[in-house]
Amino acid sequence: MEFKPNNICKKIVILVYTLAMFCIYPVIVDNAYFNITITKTNFFLGAGKVFLVAFIVAVFADMIIHETFDIEDKFFIDDSRRFFMKPGFWMELFILANVMAWYMDDCSKQAISGENARYMGLEMYLIIGVVFLCIARISDISKISIVAFAFVTAYTYVVGIVQHLEIDVQYWSTGRQSVFEFMHYRERLSDNQFDIYMSTFGNINIFSSFIVISLCLFLGLFIFTDVLYLKLVAGTVVVLGGTSLMIANSDSGYIGVAGAVFALLLISYNAERIRHFIVSLILLACGNLLVVWLNNYAVREYDKRGGFAQAFDRLDFALVIILALGLLYVLVRYLGTKYNSKLKEANKKKVTGFISVATAVVGLVTIVAGNAMGIGIFTFNDKWGTYRGFVWSRAWNIFCDAPIINKLFGYGNESFGTYMNAYYYEDMKEIVGRLYDNAHNELLQYLITLGIFGVIAYVGLFLSSVIYMLKYGKQNYMVYAFLVATVGYFVQSLINLNQPITTPLYFVIMALGVGYTTYLRKQDGDYDQISSK
Repeated sequence: MEFKPNNICKKIVILVYTLAMFCIYPVIVDNAYFNITITKTNFFLGAGKVFLVAFIVAVFADMIIHETFDIEDKFFIDDSRRFFMKPGFWMELFILANVMAWYMDDCSKQAISGENARYMGLEMYLIIGVVFLCIARISDISKISIVAFAFVTAYTYVVGIVQHLEIDVQYWSTGRQSVFEFMHYRERLSDNQFDIYMSTFGNINIFSSFIVISLCLFLGLFIFTDVLYLKLVAGTVVVLGGTSLMIANSDSGYIGVAGAVFALLLISYNAERIRHFIVSLILLACGNLLVVWLNNYAVREYDKRGGFAQAFDRLDFALVIILALGLLYVLVRYLGTKYNSKLKEANKKKVTGFISVATAVVGLVTIVAGNAMGIGIFTFNDKWGTYRGFVWSRAWNIFCDAPIINKLFGYGNESFGTYMNAYYYEDMKEIVGRLYDNAHNELLQYLITLGIFGVIAYVGLFLSSVIYMLKYGKQNYMVYAFLVATVGYFVQSLINLNQPITTPLYFVIMALGVGYTTYLRKQDGDYDQISSK
């Protein structure tokens, strides 16, 4: 980031806020894991409020600086796109949806704080929304922020790896002293909690959610940057991320990364970066090989992996994946050399469309065939996805039985647990043995709490942001990094839950991608603008 006189105060405020979200927010832990949700909530809300005040002050300070030093300032009034293609429009609708949901909940204090569940109430979404609108307006991203985020991300991964090796705590059973005394996050956990809390995020599903956001971001950075030190930093994070993905032991992580990898495949093909894409997958596979080796030779006992983690936890399979990717790299390099001119003549849009349709067809056929064959992962019932089938089917029933006004605007912020208890308390106790305060699917969660209006606004925000970054991102590596992190989170959120530990980070990263795209457009002069002079 170059601190030119134009808008210097706003740039500094955004830089400081970004560093706080990238460097402090992921690692802040108080009282081990016992109040981690409240800790993260308070930090985000506090940082957001300070940012908004500082941003307002910075706007007036920049006006004074520009007037004093006769600096021509550019105010962006329109970019000639239709309103429904603008991320800001959809975020404004999303804010309105949350306000309407609060009203539907009789304007209760619980709906404001979200204290009945996971603190994702009206206050949280108001801060998220206004922060998004400020950052998405225009943001000049500093490489300092990206490198700092890489180091913090690597730290969170290492904590998880060390915990997997069980050398992070003072053993309460043996009294053995750990050399990693500063990592005693799990030393007060009971036996039945020990394997489901890790790193600086608490529950393994939340750690997995962070892995998706951060790993996908650095996969995109590695593939598209030509800055050597950034490529080395990103590559290191990718290897550690590949190791941590299995340790998190959550299928949502694999699904989120898979969705981002598919997006990266299409983008890499159109940007002629397929070889870089394959190398990034090799690094990811090397991370997987490392954890498999640890499981076989360094870890004495560990909880048996389930789902995708179990499938990848084989030494021979891990080696075959790396070998296959290596051969694919050689093949692509050969074809690129021998048939370079013909490949350049190919209609990239048609090829991209064919790949997308073919993937959709193969996926659909696989699901239908798997269901017909009775394969567990393709058979939807109450037990599917660690009882996600149970909570999803009940959530859908709650929506279908709702009055039309609640179908449209929801039952209220963080009201899901209230209605699950009202209608399915006995089912939860007898069938699952636990109570649900979240649908473990963000679209279903918003459908119950914010209604159809809220879901449309949320999906519209995601789609408009991705399309905006793709269309106007100038094939910039930072834009692509933020884009695939956005895609990865959205995909994993379809089987995961929203919460104040990683969900706010998703909105901030999406805002940074949109804001930096606008900044690039301003630099090239293709954004409709008028001068304040």
